[in-house]
Amino acid sequence: MKFSIPAPVPQVALRPINAEFIYRGSFIQPTNHVTLPTSGQETAKATAVQHHMETIRTQPTDAALQQARKLWAAMLDSKNLPSDDDCHALVANLQFPAIRDRLIADIPGVDEPMQQILFAQTDEAPKWPRIEWAQQLLLHAYTRTSPQHAAPVLTAIGYINWWEGRGSKAHQFLQLALDTDPAYRLARLSDQMIGSGIVAGWNMNKNTAYKTLRYDMP
Repeated sequence: MKFSIPAPVPQVALRPINAEFIYRGSFIQPTNHVTLPTSGQETAKATAVQHHMETIRTQPTDAALQQARKLWAAMLDSKNLPSDDDCHALVANLQFPAIRDRLIADIPGVDEPMQQILFAQTDEAPKWPRIEWAQQLLLHAYTRTSPQHAAPVLTAIGYINWWEGRGSKAHQFLQLALDTDPAYRLARLSDQMIGSGIVAGWNMNKNTAYKTLRYDMP
């Protein structure tokens, strides 16, 4: 069985959002403008990513997924930035929705159902330092890719900022993703979700909320 590209796991537009999500507004000031690091040699980087994508397509689904998770776990566990080739491989894996969703769900280091992790509805608190490191890794990987492959990377960073309660910043990253690919479905659905005022479930609980957020004690 060769690797196929199924629909994304978080079907935001196709199912009701859990009632735990309530409106609390954005935790970030609208003046906090996102500035992305510069990138060059776009053709060479696109070719490198495409090469990894072709390799992924030749693999059985489970093997491709496990290899992607192993690569991402090694990056998350390391204290050093990855090589350019590992960045290209990560970006290539993020092009496949089934792999992308699993890799995003692996970021918080929580062993609970994937959909609950993606929507920040787990009982266990996420590992926030790991999440912050993941954002640095994704920003680094962004500088090693080209606009044609950047949307999944920027969308993943948008998710991280939403988890952290930074609604305005998450919106900016998702808009940047849509600037590179206006048809990128997960970015559009996620931006609609955030625009409706939905807050990540972790930030509804003082025991799981991102540490820099103000949480009003009763």
